[in-house]
Amino acid sequence: MKILFTIIISFLFAFAGNAQCNYYQFPQDTSVCGNTATFTYPNLIPFRRFPFVGNFGSNNANLSVYFGVGTTGNTFTITNTTGGNFDTTIVYRIDAVDCSPWVGFMNIHFQSNTTPLNIVNQVGPCNEVAMLMVSNSGGATPSWSKLVGSTYVPVGTITSYTATTTGSYKATINTENGCPASGIINITSLGSPKKYLHDTAYCQTVGQPNFSIVDGQNTFCSYLWNNTNTGDEWVINPNTYMTGVGTAWVTITNTAGCVTKDTINWQAWNLPNPLLNSGVYMCNGSAVTLYDSSTNNYNHTWSYGGTYIGGSNSVDVHQTGTYHVFTTTEHGCSADNDVYVLESDAVDVAGFSFVPQQPYSARQIYFHALDVENVMDYLWDFGDGTTSNQVTPKHTFTGADSSLITLTVSNPNLNGDCKTKTISQMISTIKNSTPPTGINELGNPAYLTIYPNPTTGMIHISGDFIEASIMSINGTVIKSSKGDIDVSMLNGGLYILKIETTEGYVYHKIIKD
Repeated sequence: MKILFTIIISFLFAFAGNAQCNYYQFPQDTSVCGNTATFTYPNLIPFRRFPFVGNFGSNNANLSVYFGVGTTGNTFTITNTTGGNFDTTIVYRIDAVDCSPWVGFMNIHFQSNTTPLNIVNQVGPCNEVAMLMVSNSGGATPSWSKLVGSTYVPVGTITSYTATTTGSYKATINTENGCPASGIINITSLGSPKKYLHDTAYCQTVGQPNFSIVDGQNTFCSYLWNNTNTGDEWVINPNTYMTGVGTAWVTITNTAGCVTKDTINWQAWNLPNPLLNSGVYMCNGSAVTLYDSSTNNYNHTWSYGGTYIGGSNSVDVHQTGTYHVFTTTEHGCSADNDVYVLESDAVDVAGFSFVPQQPYSARQIYFHALDVENVMDYLWDFGDGTTSNQVTPKHTFTGADSSLITLTVSNPNLNGDCKTKTISQMISTIKNSTPPTGINELGNPAYLTIYPNPTTGMIHISGDFIEASIMSINGTVIKSSKGDIDVSMLNGGLYILKIETTEGYVYHKIIKD
């Protein structure tokens, strides 16, 4: 090879041209990145064209030269047909007008292949950052970029790059021949897996999608939960965990083998279950109360036709139709329900009277219901353990005492609460004694009806009588009337009603509220 090179040099000098050729600019030794070398000479003497008439030199079997004998021009291309790194020497001759042929040579280095850069992480995989460095840079400083979408975006030119996030990183350098070399490293995890689980509470939703404790923040990780699930979530089945508390724990392992353990405490709350009164009927157009009997601790929102009508656990309504209640617990769990209000006839009773109006012990007392409507059945409770189903019963009290008399009227053919009505009144019995003012009570007084008692205003008296008087407890007559008596101006307290009949006097205690 040394002998051949010496011959080529001698050959070149043998063909050296005259002085005119010094004006020409000739090719120089060069390095090419890739497999193609193109040469252009823009500074040749104007209007001179030079035929390239040769293709000589070593290693030419691997070259394809795009010019031939007799070709003229100032540009030509040489291609490395085998690929790979390749060194060759090109010998050329230039024939020109007024110039002896010029022969020269040019050394070409084809840098078709570059060794990929080897990028290493200088710290352990469980650290929170990655220290990236090129191990075969040859002392050159790499330019670093990170893959964003489908493009590598420059992030800096530095010997060692600190990556604080996962992703694909690329390093690029220029070799001594000016050809670029690059390498890529994928950082799939940094440090140990992160803890993203938090204690949680939820409202039980039977029939709704399952509640999930989801990790979802760690990528390229494996999971092992205490219920043997290996996904990144643990599903709590609401049909299994109706209410109560529980604990879930998970072991998270990333691709680098780094491990983190985490625990979550969960609380499942009950949904509210509004228990509304059913079969609600508005009796003869009167108001009806709707209520939630489940608890008073819920927040309630009642509505009718989309309009808000109340915010407590009960509401009074005056129209038939559909009423809606939305309830919320103290934990924010909610449910709703509807109640339907219909209209119905109803039983009714205004009150009851009894004679004598001043009951004495060991004597029969007669009871009579007043102003009844739609009534089929009667139930009298005399407050001493005895009852009666008669329309107009009689009862004998055995001692001087107060008794709560209760009358319940009913009609099984009606609806809901309209079937029954109950009223009560307290009466007092006293021992046989001399009534106030010293006048003896008749043994068989006339049939009289006196109501209401207690009263706030009028005392109504029905039956045959001559005159009625209101007296103080010590017998002083305060007011007299031949009909009903207005006591609205009297102070509250106990008074005596004295009624004169054709058969004598009847005395009755009156309570003024």
